[in-house]
Amino acid sequence: MQVIVKLLQAPSRWPLVKAVIGLIRNLALCPANHAPLREHGAIHHLVRLLTRAFHDTQKRSSVASSGSQQPGAYADGVRMEEIVEGTVGALHILARESNNRAIIRGLLVIPIFVQLLFNDIENIQRVAAGVLCELAADKEGAEMIEQEGATAPLTELLHSHNEGVATYAAAVLFRMSEDKPQDYKKRLSMELTNSLFREDQNLWNGGDLGMGPDLQVMTRYQ
Repeated sequence: MQVIVKLLQAPSRWPLVKAVIGLIRNLALCPANHAPLREHGAIHHLVRLLTRAFHDTQKRSSVASSGSQQPGAYADGVRMEEIVEGTVGALHILARESNNRAIIRGLLVIPIFVQLLFNDIENIQRVAAGVLCELAADKEGAEMIEQEGATAPLTELLHSHNEGVATYAAAVLFRMSEDKPQDYKKRLSMELTNSLFREDQNLWNGGDLGMGPDLQVMTRYQ
């Protein structure tokens, strides 16, 4: 694990870093790998790479909006959006474990996750909503997410045509409502149900989401 995590650092070039991020995500699918990945600093390095790539995409977007450069520039043939999606996807899987969630909260990266909910790329929206769904499992995480103003973009994403995005967004909102008064939770439940099923019943196969267990988190709150 130590050798793998070290490959996230210099002098590794972006194509190798991208591949290692994907490898770490796949390794994290096995819960037994969470502790060694954590102990060798994988979470810190993923957050560092995410922060760098996120700020780079923000900078390029602002430059592109001024008309002087095209967005989505490459570094060694790798788009920074790919690094953003990869790191958040890996952190999403790692955040299934409580000790990992505590580290992620401590690294103060939740504001970036919330900002990514506004991203134009659906896959980035999905992994951002996914990691927020895991972080919202703890009261501290849910409070931090709410304080970052996530309610509005999450509510907007309920209308996404991407099933994963909409379902994760609904799950985060449910978890954020855990400590709210019962009448608030009831209103939220009705609002989510209406939002998810009102506009296009066919999209949701008449209510059968047809998703894996990690996306069916909403059922726990009914």
